[in-house]
Amino acid sequence: MDRKSYLLYLLIILVCSPLRAETVLDLFKQAEEKNPEFKISGTERAIAKEGKSQAKSSLMPQVTLEASAVENWQLDNWWSGESTENTTLGYNVSLAYPLYRRGLNATVQQAETGIQQANVAYESAKQNLMASILQGYFNVLAGKDKLSNAQANKRAIVGQLEQVKAKFEVGLIAITDVQEAQAAYDLAIADEIQAKNEVDNALEALREIIGEYPQKIAVLKSDIPLVNPDPENSEEWVEIALKQNPSIIVAQHAVTKARQEIKKQRVNRYPTVDLVAQHRYNDSVRGDDMLGNATGNTVGIQFSYPLFEGGLRSSRVREARQRYSQALDRLEQQQRVVQQQTRNAYLKVMSSISRVKAFQQAVTSTETAQKAVEESVDAELRTIVDLLNVTSNVYQAKTNLAQARYDYVVSTFLLKQAAGMLSTEDLNALNEWLKD
Repeated sequence: MDRKSYLLYLLIILVCSPLRAETVLDLFKQAEEKNPEFKISGTERAIAKEGKSQAKSSLMPQVTLEASAVENWQLDNWWSGESTENTTLGYNVSLAYPLYRRGLNATVQQAETGIQQANVAYESAKQNLMASILQGYFNVLAGKDKLSNAQANKRAIVGQLEQVKAKFEVGLIAITDVQEAQAAYDLAIADEIQAKNEVDNALEALREIIGEYPQKIAVLKSDIPLVNPDPENSEEWVEIALKQNPSIIVAQHAVTKARQEIKKQRVNRYPTVDLVAQHRYNDSVRGDDMLGNATGNTVGIQFSYPLFEGGLRSSRVREARQRYSQALDRLEQQQRVVQQQTRNAYLKVMSSISRVKAFQQAVTSTETAQKAVEESVDAELRTIVDLLNVTSNVYQAKTNLAQARYDYVVSTFLLKQAAGMLSTEDLNALNEWLKD
């Protein structure tokens, strides 16, 4: 086989091979690179690291170089117009090294807390992204199931409508039966249109998160295990969440930073001591009065203490205290939010398990009822309207069952997110529940 034939063969294989279905983990990996909100959290983490570098630089020696070229002109006698002129070149190298500045140390400590806060915020953003993809992914699957059931319901009603019309033409039934069957068909058309719209909206919401439309996504297996949360107690989950939830930890770091800000503003009122040194050089290079060159060196200790600044520093201390109080309130607020989210997620897992089992029974019951009504219609004991109603009930029960199964999966992972435990390992484990 020559090279061209081989390449053509590979192209045919690529084109004809079935497209592999994407999983939640696949979509998360795409979103890690393309989701703007998540990328912003990564940038914030990098910015926080630079903040520490900037704070530490203030503790290092500061060396400044200045150079000048000055043209001097002086009128010696206004009446006679006599004047002198010369040009002076020079440079100045100065050094300042902080020996005692407690405010700078406090700034470094605050920057270190900022890095810890940014790292936890990044982890929080990562878990939020996972949760958003999970919800968007299963919203698409739920929409597609609803559309499939709506289309199946419409096909069933079409067949029944044709039978009704045929019976009406030979005078076996009244026109009202035809009208009711037609109304059921029209409603089925409307349900199908709405279901299509919901699928499009769900796909658009998922595209917003990952940056592109998924070509094909894996579906949920029908035999997923329904497992109660471990531990099987909502208050134990709340205790875990209060310790591990990233948003709470971010708020705790904010409290620490606010407390450090109070300390920083207080110590800023302390005196500062710097080691200072300077080397100067000036040279008159041109002019009427050639002064020659001059070199000077100085070194010493500089003491500075703010005696009065109009109450500025006292105001900043009071402001820092208010911000600390505000940070405590925000921490309390976040703790309450997480407690509610954790309890709600736990209860939804438990209720979803019960709903799945109930709708499984409902599907069985409605299918049994459908067969019984079909037999009754054939025996002319029930009307076609009864059959239309029970057919719609079958597909509605199937839609509800699918939604309950998706709710169970999503709420299971949302419970882990509330507890601060959601990870890529969980998304990888979810692949066992999916199929192409």
